[in-house]
Amino acid sequence: MKKIFNKKFLKEYTFISFGVFLVALSFSFFLDPYDLVIGGVSGLAIIFKHILDTSTFMLITNGLLLVLGLAALGKEFFIKTAYGSLLFPLMTYPLNALYKYLCELSGHDHLINTNDMLLITVFGALIMGLGIGIAIKHGGTTGGTEVAQSILYKFFRMPYSVSLFLFDGIIVLLGFIFVRDVNGNLQFTNLLYAVIFIYLSGMVTDQIVFRGFNKRAVHIISEKNEEIKKKI
Repeated sequence: MKKIFNKKFLKEYTFISFGVFLVALSFSFFLDPYDLVIGGVSGLAIIFKHILDTSTFMLITNGLLLVLGLAALGKEFFIKTAYGSLLFPLMTYPLNALYKYLCELSGHDHLINTNDMLLITVFGALIMGLGIGIAIKHGGTTGGTEVAQSILYKFFRMPYSVSLFLFDGIIVLLGFIFVRDVNGNLQFTNLLYAVIFIYLSGMVTDQIVFRGFNKRAVHIISEKNEEIKKKI
C-alpha cells in the first residue's frame, strides 16, 4: 500500500484532479450554457442535452467507452484512463448546479452576456487548455474519444492527429447542424467560435505539456574539436 500511495502518486493525482476540475469548470461555465460544441464526448453531450442532461450523458458514454477500451486495449489502459474519464462528468454535476445558482442570484439566464461570445470563448479555452495540459503533464486524461482514438491506432494504425480531426470535425459539424438558436436558425457564428476555442485551448495545452522540453542543438565545425570539447 505504501509503495502505491507514495508522495509521487499523491502529487500526480492531486494535479490530475485539479486539471480535470478546470476542464469541468470550462465546460459547465463556458461551453454548456452557450451551446459551444468543440468536439469530443462533451460536444455530443451538448448536442443531445434536450434528451439527457449533459453530465449524465458524459458519464454513461465515458463508461461505455471505458468498457470498450478494457476489452480492446487491456487492463493497463483502463486503469490509466478510468480516473479522469469518470471524474470529469462527476465534477460537472456540482459545477452545473453552481452555475444555475449563480444565474438565479444574478437574475439572468447567463452569467456572461451572450453578446460577449469572444470573451466566453477566450476564457473558456484558456481554462480548458490549462486543465488538459496539467492533467496530461502528470500522466492523466479526461478520457472520452481518446479511447476510440487508441483503438483505431492499435488495430488500424491511424495516427492520433488524424483520428482527432476526424472525431472532433464530425462532432463540430453535427453541432452546427443540430444545435440551433431559439428561432431554429443555424448558428454559423458559434461554429467559428468553436474553431477559435479548439485552436486556443490546443495552444495552451501544448505550452503546459511541453514546457521545459525545448532544447537547442549547436553544431561547431572546427579543426580543434578536442580542445573545444574539454572547454565545454
